[in-house]
Amino acid sequence: LRRDPHVSNSIITTWQISFEHIREARPSAAGLLSLMSFFNHQGIPEFVLREYVNSADGYPEEDCELEFEDDLATLRSYSLVVVDITGHTFEMHRLVQFATGKWLESYGQLDLWRRKFLKIMSTTFPRGDFESWDICQRLFAHAEVVGAQEPADEDSLCEWSEILTNAAWYAWRKGIYEVAEETVKKAISARERVLGKEHP
Repeated sequence: LRRDPHVSNSIITTWQISFEHIREARPSAAGLLSLMSFFNHQGIPEFVLREYVNSADGYPEEDCELEFEDDLATLRSYSLVVVDITGHTFEMHRLVQFATGKWLESYGQLDLWRRKFLKIMSTTFPRGDFESWDICQRLFAHAEVVGAQEPADEDSLCEWSEILTNAAWYAWRKGIYEVAEETVKKAISARERVLGKEHP
C-alpha cells in the first residue's frame, strides 16, 4: 500500500501469470493458495490446511493426501510458499498474499474463499482452555487477521464471532486483557445483530 504508484506492476503481473498457469494445470493447488492467502503470512500450520483437505469443500479425490502433497510441492516450486525447517508450517511473502487477493478479486472469488477460511478457522480454533493453549498460540495471529475484517453475510458472521470469542477466551486466560476485551466486544456486537440481544 505504501508502494510508489508510478512503479511498474511487473512483479504482480508476473505472479498473476504464474497463478493463472497453476489454476489451469492444478486447480486444487490454486485453491490451496487461495485459502492460504487469508491467513497471517507467517506460521500457517499444516494441520489447519489438512482440515481443509479433509472437509467437504476440500479435495474430492480418494488420494487426497497425495494430491495435497503435490499441491504444496507445486506452490513451493513457484516460490509462492515456503516451508519451515520442521516441514509443518508455511509462510508466504506479503506481496504474494496481496497479489493472490487481487487475483481472486478479479475472478470474483474473494468472498468464496474468505467464507472457506472462516469455516476452517471456526472449526480448528479451540475454546482457549489450558489444554488447548498450544493450538491457540499457533492460531492466535491468524485469529487477529480474522478480527480485522467483519464479513457481511450472517453465516460467516456467526463463524467470525465464534473465532473471536475463542481467541478472546485464550487472550484473557493468558493475561492479555486489553486484546481480550476488544476482541470479545466485536464478537458480542456481531452476535447481537444476528441473534438479537435477548438470545442466551
